[in-house]
Amino acid sequence: MKNLLFLLMLIILPVCHLNAQQTYSYQEPSSNVGVALQAGLALPMGNFSDVAKLGFGGEGTFEYRVTPQLGLNVSLGYYSWGAKNDLAPGFDFKVADLPLMIGAKYLLLETDFHPYVGAALGMHFVNTKVTVPNIAETSNNDTKFGFAPMAGLRWHMPPNVDLDLNVKYNIISDTNYLTIIAGAQVAL
Repeated sequence: MKNLLFLLMLIILPVCHLNAQQTYSYQEPSSNVGVALQAGLALPMGNFSDVAKLGFGGEGTFEYRVTPQLGLNVSLGYYSWGAKNDLAPGFDFKVADLPLMIGAKYLLLETDFHPYVGAALGMHFVNTKVTVPNIAETSNNDTKFGFAPMAGLRWHMPPNVDLDLNVKYNIISDTNYLTIIAGAQVAL
């Protein structure tokens, strides 16, 4: 958790310093409604990192800005992981997560570069598939509740596009993971 906080400070503090030194001509997005697509990495954390290697995936997000600083959102994602190389030969392990989340983001500064913090909660539909050679293949589908604090940085490109980079820590019992994703949001 200390590493996560340190990483977030590395993202946010340089931008705050930049904004204190320069004046921007910030332009509001052309609409309160936006759609985003993002892709990135999913790093397994805790016990999950003992069996799973680096994962990949992405998210689609619908956002409604209640105020210029506060946005409410709904997101649907897909992330998948394979087994680490140090598992027994022939042993196969695959996990896929389909998170359906609702959340909020708060923009800290109204500039062309604006850091934000937020959180989301919702359901994770997790499929685990384990294959043991010459013995069995099992597949298990679980529905789990999850919570995800996040921090990120948006770069507004007038008139209607925001480039977005964020870090999110997904807390879902035994399948915790950290995502680092990037993409773009388009105002509708």
